[in-house]
Amino acid sequence: MTAGKGAPLRVGVVCFSTFGGSGVVASEIATGLAERGHSVHVFSDDVPGRLEGGGANPRVHVVDKPATPPLKHFPYTLALASAIVEVARRERLDIVHAHYAVPHAATAYLARQILAAEPGGAPPPKVVTTLHGTDITLVGSDETF
Repeated sequence: MTAGKGAPLRVGVVCFSTFGGSGVVASEIATGLAERGHSVHVFSDDVPGRLEGGGANPRVHVVDKPATPPLKHFPYTLALASAIVEVARRERLDIVHAHYAVPHAATAYLARQILAAEPGGAPPPKVVTTLHGTDITLVGSDETF
């Protein structure tokens, strides 16, 4: 972070680990922020392809996908929210940037609500969402959403 630009931000980035557009964009944003001196935490189901080189920043938090056959993907959403809450408490995240509406934006919002309900806790992080296309054209066309 350059002098005179304010304190570094503490940012969480939530994304898919695939090489699709959302994973690539999220990884590039996370890397760019880390290179500028911000503390960046990436939450995903695996290490995103663009971040496989390792290093201290951005820090990647791989969220386990609990095997609960009747629920399929639902446990991942809860595990992801728990991981965001845990890191936000410890690192006092300022912002959570969710890439893709479902499940990431909903999960980031859930984590924010959990943190906001804690008496005497730090202010919850702001939530920003970037939509990438198929979350609008495919998921958004589903009437249940």
